[in-house]
Amino acid sequence: MIPINSFRDYVKNRHYGCYIISRRPLILTSYWHDFRLNYEKLGEILPADISVWMIFQIGYYKSEEAAREIRNEISEYQAQHPNFHFWFQNNSLEEDKRFKALGLNSLFINQNAFLDEKRYRIIPGKKRYDAIYLARFTPVKRHFLAKNIKKLLLIGSYKPSESDYYQESRTILAHADYKEKIWGKEVSRYMNKAHVGLCLSDLEGAMFVSTEYLLSGLPVVSTESLGGRDIYYQGEYARIVAADPEVIANEVYKLIESSPEAQDIRNETLRIMLAHRRKFIEFIQGIYEQQKVTRDFSKEWDTVFIHKMGLRARVPYSVYKRKIVSSHFTYTNIE
Repeated sequence: MIPINSFRDYVKNRHYGCYIISRRPLILTSYWHDFRLNYEKLGEILPADISVWMIFQIGYYKSEEAAREIRNEISEYQAQHPNFHFWFQNNSLEEDKRFKALGLNSLFINQNAFLDEKRYRIIPGKKRYDAIYLARFTPVKRHFLAKNIKKLLLIGSYKPSESDYYQESRTILAHADYKEKIWGKEVSRYMNKAHVGLCLSDLEGAMFVSTEYLLSGLPVVSTESLGGRDIYYQGEYARIVAADPEVIANEVYKLIESSPEAQDIRNETLRIMLAHRRKFIEFIQGIYEQQKVTRDFSKEWDTVFIHKMGLRARVPYSVYKRKIVSSHFTYTNIE
């Protein structure tokens, strides 16, 4: 296995933003941005004499210009590492089609399908808030659009560079209750204090929080957006509206009045998530078959899958061996 002697060693050594899906054949997943940051080190420590599959989550929405920049970078990486196979998981059909049109290997697999649904639950009880907005205080989140919601809970921190936006937002939303941070395992508890979840940005990635609302049984009011969160909005429990405070508030109160069934919301969300997971499992199985590997990846799934595929997230010590954590990594060290 990859040599990790202790938690202290893990903290000391960077993990290079990769999670190991399979050891033989060697299949890794990473955020594209994190791969770019760690590319040189990964190029040094990954084997040069075997095929390596890199599967990237996109994160933030990619425009035509951004996709072209990625294509140019991939061409350079491919020339330097011809044994690398680069694939992109896109969060929306629009981005998937854009990448394919540019000759990039693309899969329409939304990253929110890799949320661990067991972390989210429906908690019966009296609702204290009309709506909740869990979002960092940064301009793209457009907190001010929630100003007409009477009972509002805001959860989010901010960077020093965002302090002006934070102060302005808190002034506009002075009537709201506010909490800076919560633990990941507390997410559903706080979400279930509210009737409706808010998604108010117009441009970002698939927005994990959007799907976390749904898995917790909350209906959602979202502005029109790019980035892929809307693929989970397949029922009357989700409303996509104009970026207008009055319209948003009206939809919140309509949802409160109609009171969609929480379990139905969660079940429909899981149906969509599982469809995307199946596509991922089938893709990995295709690599196995191409490489004459006789294993069934669907039977390995439960040992591979972890919340967010271990990317940009805390993981149990038991799965640190699936992180590339040390410059001492060699393929022969893998069990």
